Amino acid sequence: MRIYTIDGIEYPSVTTILSTLDKGEHLMTWCAEMACKYVGENLNSGMDLETLFDNARNNYKLVRDQAGDIGSCVHSLIEKNIKGEWVDCKNLLPEVKKCFFSFLAWKKKYNVKFLLTEKTVHSKIHGFAGTFDALIEREGKRYIVDWKTSGAIHDTFGPQVSAYICAARELGIEVHGGLVVRFCKLTGKFEIKDYSQNQERHMNSFLHLLSFFYSFKSRRINNPRTVEGSRIAVAA
Repeated sequence: MRIYTIDGIEYPSVTTILSTLDKGEHLMTWCAEMACKYVGENLNSGMDLETLFDNARNNYKLVRDQAGDIGSCVHSLIEKNIKGEWVDCKNLLPEVKKCFFSFLAWKKKYNVKFLLTEKTVHSKIHGFAGTFDALIEREGKRYIVDWKTSGAIHDTFGPQVSAYICAARELGIEVHGGLVVRFCKLTGKFEIKDYSQNQERHMNSFLHLLSFFYSFKSRRINNPRTVEGSRIAVAA
């Protein structure tokens, strides 16, 4: 659980709130696929069966951690590029290089102006915080952007971006919409998802999750909401 402490008040992160969603069958299927993949790749390696199956059982953890490392590295390279710092691409992992070059292709195609990068925002009204990847300006409008290196566009991305927009506006940052730009580790292509037209619906979904979090998941966070109870007004 990630917590931001701002002016002595603890705020759960946007991603922590979204993690309350049960990934259920989808996650179990993926873990099973990672186990089968490991067995298929190592069946004739001479490894004894006990070790083979034990490694296969835990292969999803290795794949998950590697994906996380790739994502963190890509985010770091993008931040450096936005700040005008030199990025040495010679020794990068192939997946990282593909994602970074994909970012450069997106940047060149849309010719955006970067206003902020890695900006932390919080909402006193609702009781959450988070860090969005960038604020850009294009054709006179401002968009919060979140970079993704996941294998697909997921349902949680809309509520995540909408929560950042809500908190940013509460702090007086002018925002017109929100985007997710996904960089594919396999193909090196980028995919854009614009959530600007459905912010209210996505934010409503996030607020339901936030209410659930404060009601059932956090009793020890130093935040007035844990004392006062839920203060969210969620649209019907």
